[in-house]
Order: sequence, then structure tokens, then C-alpha cells
Amino acid sequence: AVLHLKLNHRQWKTCSVFLAGLIGFYIVLPILHDLWSLRERISPSYIRSANERMSSVRAAFLGRHIFSTVPYVAILDPQPIIIEPVLFSYLQRLGKIDPIPVMKSVQREEFEAVVTDSYLWSYRGIDKISPLLRRAIISGYAPQCEFDGLLVHLPRETTHSVNLRTKLQQIGCRPVLCESGGRCPPW
Repeated sequence: AVLHLKLNHRQWKTCSVFLAGLIGFYIVLPILHDLWSLRERISPSYIRSANERMSSVRAAFLGRHIFSTVPYVAILDPQPIIIEPVLFSYLQRLGKIDPIPVMKSVQREEFEAVVTDSYLWSYRGIDKISPLLRRAIISGYAPQCEFDGLLVHLPRETTHSVNLRTKLQQIGCRPVLCESGGRCPPW
């Protein structure tokens, strides 16, 4: 359509080609770039690798009583406490739920582990992990290791997760040094 713009007149031919070039450069090239980068994530080798990583996470946490703010990890618990952390944070902000029972169970270290994302994020101004829940996690659990974007926190006081520590090491969970002043993910 742009090339057809005033093709009858010689003076507009150059302008039409220039406009087509601009459109191609600013619209078509970014789309092609995105499609090219997406190609890597839909390749069979990437999918196989992602499935293997998820199988490792499942092997470490399946059947354990864990608290997770990552939905696909939360459902590995036989009785998950929170499946949608953003909704929990939002309802807490609105005063529609009482978060105290959840906070107390986290502070009492009732879970073998707490799993969070290893990075901060929010959705439309709602933090994924509310400030109250973050404080409860910090008071009862210490960051132990990081694996594939997940930060695993283990209980500070109890040692009932020795077997879990071993499994985490086996799947390649990299230790973090938050407590000793080392590098700590900004969860």
C-alpha cells in the first residue's frame, strides 16, 4: 500500500521507497528479531532441558511440606498453602483476608523449605511477596541455595531438612551466602 502511494508521480517514488524502508526497519525487523530469539525456546533441546530441570525440582520437593511463592513449585506440596501469591498479597492489602495464620506457620518453621523467586517482581504495583510475608520468611528461614531462578530457604532453627540439603546439592542448587555478607539474590 505504501509503495502504491502516488506511484504515478515520479517525485513520490523516492518518498514511497523511503517510507517502506522505515516501516520495514522499525516494525518488521523487531518482529523478525523476536521470532528468531523465540526459535531457541521452542527447540526440542531447550524443551528437553527445561523438562529435566523441572524433574529435578520435582524430585527434590515432591511430597514434602513446603511453602512456595512460585505456583508451579507450590503444587508439589500435597497440601499447598498458597498457590497464587500475588492474589494473596492483593487480598491482604485490601484487608479481605487474615494473613496471621500463614505468617505464624512460616515463623514456627512448619515447612521443610520456603521457595521463592530469586528476583523481585511485582504486578501492577502489587508485590508478589507482601512485606509481612517477607518478614515472616526472613525470621524463620535463611536463604540456602539458588537453582534455575528459584531461591530455596531452609529453617534457621530446626535441622529436619538434612536430607533436603543433600537433594538440593545433587540437583545443582548453587549455595548463596546471604547470612555471611556474600552475594544474595534480591528476592
